[in-house]
Amino acid sequence: MAKAVGLFGVSGVGKSHMAREYTSSAPDVLHVTASSLLNKARDMSSGDLRVRNTAELKSNQELIIWALDKIRSEFPNNKIIFDGHLVLDTDHGLKAIELSVFRKLDLAGYIHLVEPNIEALVRRRLNDKKRDRPVRLVEYLREYQSKSIALCKDYALALGRPQETIHAGDTNALSLALDELM
Repeated sequence: MAKAVGLFGVSGVGKSHMAREYTSSAPDVLHVTASSLLNKARDMSSGDLRVRNTAELKSNQELIIWALDKIRSEFPNNKIIFDGHLVLDTDHGLKAIELSVFRKLDLAGYIHLVEPNIEALVRRRLNDKKRDRPVRLVEYLREYQSKSIALCKDYALALGRPQETIHAGDTNALSLALDELM
């Protein structure tokens, strides 16, 4: 079965950008986003996914597990960067994804991207016209990032998996971590 490493961080921190940079020079590595799996399966936008209730969020997590397993079976010789979230920024507040979901995802390691300059994150999110994101203030994003980092460390520890925290934009550190974990 294909080995998958989780790449986490708040929306707008640069997960997808950095993963695409890495996979551009690593043809045996697939970049899979949780939202793209759901968008295809549910034919919904990321904005639609954000407003769902708790029962629907749990259903979506089961769908992500199923879809990642399917990709692993279709590409058993590849490695996978699973680009997702530990905390969802919903219209009903911040919602932590349960540890049981990550147990089922069976990730080989956890990498969390952080943006020390929250003001820069706010600007990046506002300037990104490709994604439907709610406007969030600095304090909200600081809390969001703190919760996500804490969960990443806690879940990796609980599951006995390695965990790295890397600054957004540090492609060298990300490459080293991915090479080590894959």
